[in-house]
Amino acid sequence: MSINANEVKGSIQGLVIDAQTGLPMEGATISIPEVKLSTLTNKSGEYTFKSLPEGTFTIMVSFVGYKTIAETIIIKSELSKDFSLQPSIVENENVTVTGVSSSSRISRSPVQVTIFSNITVRQTQN
Repeated sequence: MSINANEVKGSIQGLVIDAQTGLPMEGATISIPEVKLSTLTNKSGEYTFKSLPEGTFTIMVSFVGYKTIAETIIIKSELSKDFSLQPSIVENENVTVTGVSSSSRISRSPVQVTIFSNITVRQTQN
């Protein structure tokens, strides 16, 4: 859906806060996919979309480490809508990091490998 100047009728503004602390959240992403618009909240947790067409839209609010909110909104004129984001614990699978010594890599090599030390190389050069 594109925004036609003749369709512009409303706006939406509001505040995004942390549900546990009540503090405003700077940098939360607010998007309205149907009109391909998005913005970030300011230092006070505020956001604004101006010049929106009338209609029913989905508004999405997200922030890393918090549950994303998706709600249906109806734009008829000016709308005020605040959001409280809940922290979300993200657990990853265990990660195992292993290393292989150079002697192990050499013994597994499909071709013959000969190792020269820097002393051997210097002696060969002289």
